[in-house]
Order: sequence, then structure tokens, then C-alpha cells
Amino acid sequence: MKVLFGVSGSVGVLGIHNHLIRLVQDFELELTVVMTPSAARFISPDALSAACNSEVLVDFWDGRRRTPSNPAELAEGSNAMIIAPASAATIARCAQGLSDTLLSACYLAHQGGTAWSPVMSPKMRNHIAVQRNLQQLQDDGSVILKPSMAIELATGCQVAGGLAPYDEVHRFLSTCPPIQTRRTSSPLGDC
Repeated sequence: MKVLFGVSGSVGVLGIHNHLIRLVQDFELELTVVMTPSAARFISPDALSAACNSEVLVDFWDGRRRTPSNPAELAEGSNAMIIAPASAATIARCAQGLSDTLLSACYLAHQGGTAWSPVMSPKMRNHIAVQRNLQQLQDDGSVILKPSMAIELATGCQVAGGLAPYDEVHRFLSTCPPIQTRRTSSPLGDC
């Protein structure tokens, strides 16, 4: 199974290496990890690469490659894409079809099933703009994973807003068909 795993800038990124380690143990995967530049400020791409024994890309012109990363090639034949954690910024980019990061460009090129794990405070997640963007992603065929309970840094209270539990991610991959095409419509037709 070929899986794209997107990591965006959120405090939830600090727990993502455990998800990646377990995915590699539980599934026979061809895994490509794509981070946003803000996610790379939370955790080193090299640390994630060591955790999942896979290449981790941050932008189109990653210094370790001689040629730019091509989102269409990265997404080609991928069965599933998981974005965890999903920040409000990445959710908005993808819901609106913007491709200004390698992660959002890979999402636009990906044709298989996609799951999102939004990680943010409940107040932020419940904002009408974030809800509108999550609804747009669902309308486009994405699955929004349930958040885990987490300690909100500002208040110290336990709230639903953490990284989706590993079981949710596992369930999504277990039920993902070989290639599930997202609903697309183009005024240009098929090219």
C-alpha cells in the first residue's frame, strides 16, 4: 500500500512519530512523509525519517534532492493520504485548492482516500471559518478523524482537540480501498 503522510505545524506534531512507527509495524507500506515548513519548526524532518525509515520532504526544493519534488509523482498511485496533525492553515489551503506548500500540492495531486486529524483548541476548531473548510474537505470526499483528549496549554483543562488516536488512523487505512478517486469536476473535462 502506498501512503502519503502529511504533517502540518501544530503542537500535535510532537506525538506523530509514535503513529508513524506503529503504521510501519502494522502495515506493509510504501510511505512518503511530507511536512510543512512550520511543522519542521516543531520537529526535525530527520527525526521523523528515523522513526519511520522513510524519506521526509519539506518543500519543493529540498536541499537533499538534486531536482525539485514533483507533487504529481509523489502522489502517483497512492492509496491513501493522512494529514496529521492538520493545522487550520493547512486545512484552509487544501479546502480552497491552494498549492503554496509541497503538502497542499500533494493533496491536490492525490486521488485516493484522504483522512484529516485537525489538532487545535476547541474554540479554534469550532470557528465558523474552520468548520466551513472542514465541511468543504468532507464534501470533496475526505474523512475527518475524531480528536483525542488533550491538555489545552492556555487553560490546563482537558479538551477534545488532540491528535486522532492511532486506532482511528489504523481503521481508516484498513478500510481504504486500493484506489478511491476523490470527486473531481473540471470545466475542461478529462485531459
